[in-house]
Amino acid sequence: MTPKTRERAARVLLSSLLTSDLTASELRELSEEMLSSPDFLANLSILLRDLATRLSHGDGQRKHSDANGESRQLSELLYSEIQRRRLSKADVLALLSRVSPTMLGARSTDLPLRRLLRDYLIRASQSEREQLVKLLSSEKSDDPYLRGILKRY
Repeated sequence: MTPKTRERAARVLLSSLLTSDLTASELRELSEEMLSSPDFLANLSILLRDLATRLSHGDGQRKHSDANGESRQLSELLYSEIQRRRLSKADVLALLSRVSPTMLGARSTDLPLRRLLRDYLIRASQSEREQLVKLLSSEKSDDPYLRGILKRY
């Protein structure tokens, strides 16, 4: 496995774990299990190989799920930046309105912040996503990984 693929796979796995409903203690248990149990990693490897086989047979269906997955990844990266900067939901809504004044509806204010970001990113254009990334964090917008997600979606 190339270092680039390894890094990308780690980011995707961590992003998926972030979007899961696992608690912090469950994530610690998972980490301990991965470090101490060769059986766990062997079973995980078999499941991944089976998944790769199934995906290679259904590449046509994969495009839509990839777009949603990338949108979810981007929303988690942006959510992390929002948490790091300690922005309120009102601040985030103001940023989203600045980027796309007509996109947010009244219902949007009732959604949890993660869901709000994910729904917004699914509907936003490429330039709107890029503008939001730049507004939230100028140093993150230069991240090649983040740029790659934006280009693919």
